[in-house]
Formats: sequence, C-alpha cells, structure tokens
Amino acid sequence: MKTAPRLQRLRQAMAAAGLDAFLVSQPQNVYYLSGYRCRSWSLAQPANDAEALLLIQPNDVIFLCDDRHDPAPALANGFAHGRIESPGGVEALSKLINSAIGGKAKTLGFEAGSILHADAVGLMGLVKSVRWQPADDIMVRLRAIKDEAELELLRKAARITDGAFAHVVTMLRPGMSEKDVADEIGDYLRRNSEGLAFDTIVGFGPASAAPHYHPSADNKLRSGDLVLMDFGAVWEGYHGDMTRCVFMGKADARQREVYEHVLGAQEACLKGIRAGMTEGQADELARGYLSARGCADRFIHGTGHGLGLAIHEPPRLKPTLTTPLEAGMVVTVEPGLYYEGWGGIRIEDVVILTADGSVNITHSPKHLIEVSC
Repeated sequence: MKTAPRLQRLRQAMAAAGLDAFLVSQPQNVYYLSGYRCRSWSLAQPANDAEALLLIQPNDVIFLCDDRHDPAPALANGFAHGRIESPGGVEALSKLINSAIGGKAKTLGFEAGSILHADAVGLMGLVKSVRWQPADDIMVRLRAIKDEAELELLRKAARITDGAFAHVVTMLRPGMSEKDVADEIGDYLRRNSEGLAFDTIVGFGPASAAPHYHPSADNKLRSGDLVLMDFGAVWEGYHGDMTRCVFMGKADARQREVYEHVLGAQEACLKGIRAGMTEGQADELARGYLSARGCADRFIHGTGHGLGLAIHEPPRLKPTLTTPLEAGMVVTVEPGLYYEGWGGIRIEDVVILTADGSVNITHSPKHLIEVSC
C-alpha cells in the first residue's frame, strides 16, 4: 500500500492547523497512513502494550513499535523505525518522542479520542517541550474522502457482499433458525473475504422490527415470514454493508405496501443525493418521501452512514446535521420502517458520491423476492 499522497494531504492539513508534529495512535489511521495493519482494530492502544504508532513531522515519519511487530510495510513507504524498548509504557514512548522532536516542534497534535486518559496525562507530563493539541478531526476529514485505491477495495467488498446474498437466498428453508441463516452468510463471507464486517443481523417476522437485532437459535423460519438480513464482507480492511428483505412464500398486502414504501424512499434518496448537499438534506430525501405517505414516524434511524475502514464513520445522514457532503465520500442509503409486533423492512446499498449524483456499488436485486417453500 503506497501512502505518500495521503501523507501529503495530511501534512497540508497539519500546516493549516498549526501543527509541527502529529502523533497517530488510532489503529485504522496507522494502517491508512503506513500500510501496517494492527492486529487489534480497537480505537485506543494502551501505552504499555502499544502495537504501532506514527510520529509525523514535515520531513519524516517515525513508525513506533517494539520487537514483536514487523515494521516492513511502514519501512516500504520510507518511514524510519523507532524501536519501543520493553516494557514500553509512557516512559519509553516519551523518550522516543522527545528524541525525535527535541527543539524542532512547538505544537504536537494527537488523537484525543484514541488514547487512554492515563496515557495522555503521562505523556504530557514527560513531553513538556510542546503544546499538546487535540487533532482528531484532521484524520476524520482525510479518511472521509476516499482515494481510488480505497474505492476499488470498497467495490471488491461490495461484490463479495452481493455474492453472499445470492448464495443465502438459495439456502433459505422453513425450519431454519435465524442463527442458521446468519451462520450460512458468515461461512460464505469467511470463505470469500477476510470475514464479517460486523455481526450479521438476521430477523424473521416480528423480530425484524429491531434494527440491530441479534439472531436467535430458537426463532424458526415459517411460510409467510419476512426475512431481514444485514451483513457485509471485509477486503483488505475495507467494509461492505447491505440489507435485503425477502419473503418466504407469498407476501401479503401489508408486506407489499411497506416494502414499496421503503424501496420508494431509497430510490428517492439514490436519485437525489449528491455532493454539495448537507447530511440532513440527504436524509430528508428519504424521510420526506415517507412523510408524504404518513409513515415517517416508523423510520427510527438515520438514512445512512459513511463506510470505509470502519463500518460506521462520518459522514452520517441524519436530520439536522449540516456538514456538506463531498465527492469521493462513500455512504450507505438504508431507509427502513419498523412496526413492533409485526416486523421491519430495510433496504441498504452503498454509493460513491459524485459532483452530480452517486454511483451505486451494490448490485443485488431489490425487487420484492418471494422464496418458494
């Protein structure tokens, strides 16, 4: 993974923010900038067991890790290797930071949302020559707009996710449990990608009314059931995400009506969404469609979210949010309607935003599917 263009954009953002150096600790951001993929994908690395961090300055990048980890991906991008001496911790990290920036930097940016409070206090107490400045937004903005290499990985993840849907529809049988269906999807994703983007959601009938439902081994599929499935593949760290609903046997009149409302709302958003509008305006494309049909009160979440190295990342398509959308952002479009005791229907695609619209990279069918049983 070649990261020089990303580093160039980061350094431009650092200069604009008045940063002389930047300590990157969030594992997804370490991967994004260096090509080194941390084993732990959690948001914060404890200093006494840190796997990899980056210290970025205008003319060099130091890849900080101990001897357990291979710095080769970062070194291939021209980074220097800063060896963290065992047992690590804030003392070892502060020694490396002081040595690297001594006298050269006045303001050091850091990711306040991706460092343990005790570690931040300790580092600030031991690295006193600089002013520590929270700078999380720099990486958020940088990652929100995908480069072509990222877009290709997201397309690949979407293609595999499409394949999982095509596979599982052929496997649905009365008597299967929600867990059986989730396992079938998971097995396909593990065989064909790096694994699951998140815990697969499968809900039958009334259970589908909970948007983030956990599949049950006890809820069995019956004729007439609505089947909601939400899942995604992972390819080189980038996530797929798709929701489809199908029906076991013939859909009844209410199922057809709710499905048509949700599909219409999604199509309205897909037709209208584009760079330049705000997050809230994009949400209103779907929400307004449902409001005109008297059912927007049962649309209980946002229309979509950003997608990339994280399954949920900015931008977020929700009412009242005012951040402008930009070309190159990748978002889901996933309106839904949910009725307690009856069920829920959600349809979700992934799109790349452009100046004059969007490109849909999810290709699974969305017509109402009735599975023979």
